[in-house]
Amino acid sequence: MQTLAKFISDNELWLMERILSYAKAQKYTDYTSTLIEAWRISIQGLSEAIIIALNEYGDDLPQFSADENYAEDPAAVFGVIEARVHRERGISLQMFLGLYKYYRYAYVDLVRNMDTDQERKLHYEKFVERVLDRIEIAFCSEWSGLDPDNTIKELQKSNRQITNEKNKYLTIFESLNVPTILIDEHGNIDNMNPKSFSMLGITNLPGAVYYGQKGKDPEEIKGTPLSETFPWLADEIKNFISEGRPSLTIDKEVREDDDIFYYSVVMSKMLDISGKSQGGIVLIDDLTQKTEMERQLWQSHKLQGIGQLASGVSHEINTPLQFLSQNLNFLNQSFSELFEFINKLTEHLPKNISDNKYDSNVISPKDIENVDYLREEVFLAIHESQEGIEHVSTIVKALNSFTHLDYESAILLDLNEVALNVLTVSTNEWKPVAEVKTAFSHNLAKITARPGEISQAILNLIINAADSIRKKYAGSAKQGLITIGTRNVEEQVEFYINDTGIGIPNENMHHIYDLFFTTKDLGESVGEGLTRTHTIIRNLNGTITCKSVEGKGTTFLIRLPASDMD
Repeated sequence: MQTLAKFISDNELWLMERILSYAKAQKYTDYTSTLIEAWRISIQGLSEAIIIALNEYGDDLPQFSADENYAEDPAAVFGVIEARVHRERGISLQMFLGLYKYYRYAYVDLVRNMDTDQERKLHYEKFVERVLDRIEIAFCSEWSGLDPDNTIKELQKSNRQITNEKNKYLTIFESLNVPTILIDEHGNIDNMNPKSFSMLGITNLPGAVYYGQKGKDPEEIKGTPLSETFPWLADEIKNFISEGRPSLTIDKEVREDDDIFYYSVVMSKMLDISGKSQGGIVLIDDLTQKTEMERQLWQSHKLQGIGQLASGVSHEINTPLQFLSQNLNFLNQSFSELFEFINKLTEHLPKNISDNKYDSNVISPKDIENVDYLREEVFLAIHESQEGIEHVSTIVKALNSFTHLDYESAILLDLNEVALNVLTVSTNEWKPVAEVKTAFSHNLAKITARPGEISQAILNLIINAADSIRKKYAGSAKQGLITIGTRNVEEQVEFYINDTGIGIPNENMHHIYDLFFTTKDLGESVGEGLTRTHTIIRNLNGTITCKSVEGKGTTFLIRLPASDMD
């Protein structure tokens, strides 16, 4: 009988394929899995029972005695276990016995394919049928031995387990922080988690769609093509469905009005163990903030590089500027002494007695005119050159101060000096559109801050003011006015900037510090300037407030802790 045991063990996969083909043909797979691997446990259990019986009975055929306890038969115990499992799942005895008959047919079919003589083949067939009969008896005995009350309790317990499993997976689905959408095989929406509804501007309670909670928007969306709800995914959804691909990952840039969004979309076919679900799952990861943060980080690194370069350039410029300044001072002093010497010389030159003029043979009138001209123009040229060098030095100093790297330590700063440096650096931003007036306190207290950060905060406000005025007077030669001032207020230093620009509409006031919020045209700004300014001031334990009248202008007021009140 060892030949039969080995033959059954070697053909486990054949038996799995055979019973699955019977189950599909008779529609049992409507209630169980269509995956071949799902049938391995039952085939292994039955094969093991047959092999146990072969070892116990040898060449003898198993019998069915009147007083036998099948629950104690090692070969039939598999039937007892299967009875309990399927009964708890709510499977009817009729359905189980019907499918069990096809298990019998599968084993009989296998034995009939053995390469042995007909007599032995018939013996093996009877032996397998007798073992399977004993398992069936054990199964029916266990099934019928449970009273109705316990049967109901078993079903209630099973239903609770199923409900808990369903709720667990629904909770996972609803709790995903990424928009997740279930679609059917046609690409229609079957379910959406709350994050998906949030993308559409819909507030929806968890489980609302699954449990059929009434709500106009969710109910309208369920069953509609995903390509209609998310039209920017129409082509990708069509390709995913038509090509039958197991998965698809794409990156999309989506423009909606003046906004740009970046998404990473993953589409995957359902991997349902039953093989019945032909739909898929779509995950939409919003990368807009991450993309913009990466862009800002790249910009920050670029600015750091520019800052280092500017620092190096300013150092290189300062050295020749110092030489130029010293040389001009030398020339100024030298020309003063030279002209003084010329004056003394001319006093000792002989003059004609008749007209009191210098002898033309010694010095001509033209020479006198040239000396007078040079005396006037040389000092003017030197003075203008000195002013130019002073202006360049001021710009270099302001640039050097402004390009301090953000990771340097905070130091005591004069906010007046910082504001003047920023005004110098940003001249090209405001000068074409506005006049700037300053009202700086002469005894302003110091603040403690990183020069680069506080300079950046003030620069953002100046640029915004200039942009507001530029927009108001676009197409006109008229200029606006930007007023910048400072003063001490109790133990704080106050900085304010007022512009006569277009102002901020009331409905936008509560958004002005939101990241990426902007009213500028696409490509002009990504809306991080005021957010950055707000963050810098807040990190300095300060406050920033805004007052604006649409059409008339805006005032920003910053208050920072004073480090001294000397």
